[in-house]
Amino acid sequence: AASDVYKRQQDTLIVFTSDHGEMMGSHGKMAKNEVYEESLGVPLLFHFPKKIESQQTDMLIGVPDFMPTILGVLGLEEYIPGSLDGRDYSSYLLQEETHPHVKPRSSLYYGKFNELGIRTERYTFAIDYNGRVFALFDNENDPYQLNGLSLSDLPEADSQMLRRELGRWLVQIGHPYARKKTFSELIIYPQ
Repeated sequence: AASDVYKRQQDTLIVFTSDHGEMMGSHGKMAKNEVYEESLGVPLLFHFPKKIESQQTDMLIGVPDFMPTILGVLGLEEYIPGSLDGRDYSSYLLQEETHPHVKPRSSLYYGKFNELGIRTERYTFAIDYNGRVFALFDNENDPYQLNGLSLSDLPEADSQMLRRELGRWLVQIGHPYARKKTFSELIIYPQ
């Protein structure tokens, strides 16, 4: 009776998350799907005592990664379709010894009107459909994203990393920009 309930609790994965945030007037915007942290950031809590030790992580994980990661946590990797844009980061959460603890370097932002960008631990970087940088923030020094930057404001290594990460993501998801090397003066595509 009570021990059966306890066992079921240990064997049950509970996931708490939400849809992308509403801007509610922040930055003068009232919609969702914006590049700002109020819209991009969503909670993601896993409770699975049987497999996941209590921990808090700043791992960058995007909505496309949710399903493959959940299947990985449940040990159902064989059911993860190969055609997904998302990745399975369960080995990082499970701290498995047999798999590398892969912590994503960035998360993809795919916004309205074909806006594309990335969120790294430090920066938010996004371009519009004309290949213009419309958002670049140093979230470490400007957590409220009030002071937009240009790529030339950053150390060269950081600027290159952002441009490479965006290119890597576009290749990974098979975006038309990657096939045509669109905006190659701004995006660094893998060779």
